[in-house]
Amino acid sequence: MGHDATLPANETLDSVVAVFGSATNNGTAREEVVSVFGDTTVNGAAQGSAVAVLGNVSVNADVGEDVVTVLGGV
Repeated sequence: MGHDATLPANETLDSVVAVFGSATNNGTAREEVVSVFGDTTVNGAAQGSAVAVLGNVSVNADVGEDVVTVLGGV
């Protein structure tokens, strides 16, 4: 909480989540990439959704489910 979360390229995790920070996926997320009070960036495949609450979502790779922003932009 209060820090950015980054998944490096060539690595895989279930989810990338940041609260009061930005979430960046450069690898493979098996589920969601989520930020609250920060931006969400998807540069590597996300099999779930890409979500930002009070932030923006940038999609540069495949997202398996929904792309959602609450009070932000895509």
